[in-house]
Amino acid sequence: MVNINNISMVSASVDGNNVGITGGGNAELETWTLDDIDFTNYDGTVSIVMDFDATINGDGSPFTIVDAGNTSDFGGTLTVNSATGVYTFTFDTADSDVVFGAQVTFAVSGEGDASDTVFINFVCFAENTLIDTPEGLRPVETLRVGDRVNTLENGPKPIMWIGSRTLSSEELADHTHLRPICIRAGSLGPTQPSSDLTVSPQHRVFISNASVQLLFGLDEALVPAKGLLDGHSVVESNCNSVTYYHIMFDKHEILFSNGAWSESFYPGATATDSLSDATREELFELFPELRNNASIWATAAPVLTRNETRALVCIQQAKSPTAH
Repeated sequence: MVNINNISMVSASVDGNNVGITGGGNAELETWTLDDIDFTNYDGTVSIVMDFDATINGDGSPFTIVDAGNTSDFGGTLTVNSATGVYTFTFDTADSDVVFGAQVTFAVSGEGDASDTVFINFVCFAENTLIDTPEGLRPVETLRVGDRVNTLENGPKPIMWIGSRTLSSEELADHTHLRPICIRAGSLGPTQPSSDLTVSPQHRVFISNASVQLLFGLDEALVPAKGLLDGHSVVESNCNSVTYYHIMFDKHEILFSNGAWSESFYPGATATDSLSDATREELFELFPELRNNASIWATAAPVLTRNETRALVCIQQAKSPTAH
């Protein structure tokens, strides 16, 4: 028999900030999803509030938690105001086991509706970027200002600034040049990277091989990821959305990320122009010398252009004619 009673999620917020909802409020579709919640934007205790209300034949029965699902697995607490239909999921970012790519799920009921299922999805973009620190490998999203990171030339150094930017599927569709690049495991050499590494197109990786010496007379160089595209080992990612993280020190450095060396944030004109106005201003407050000369810093290694990097790729393809 078809359930003719129904409740719907009418709003949702994270620490007071409204977030999007997908789902439906009829007898055939009773699932509700909160997508791409980046909990790293929040510190301490976080509260996700979801407001339900009757939409069809509400009978006044109280709202309840039918099944708490896996909420306790994340160190969280799920509560409900039985009279108003407001559900609150609370967890502590410092103690919670919530990770990128996780999904919290539970079931609710009320107003005669037997059960609706709720999914809360957390973004899953940086979990494959492991940064080498004196304490071991750490996901980039867990790093904070002041944390020490191992660098190629200068040993462990404290982070001076961290920024991030999330691009939605619509933004990536409108600005295809910002689509991330996936550098597949082993494409830069044995175990380099040790697992797929996803970076922005302009992000530069560190290489040192005979081809660099042969073509440019350099022992080492930083090359832009987009210049490495070859259609099989380095490809454009097909992700729907992406969050880019920026780690900055008191000078340009080279870091070990997913088993490969790549650059820290370099505050050149292209990079600073890609930041939001507020983020750019924050950066200039920390490093006032960059305001009038964004390229004042020296790079940690010689930098090759995209075309120069393409020449390196052509040599590699010539060495591996069967690559496809």
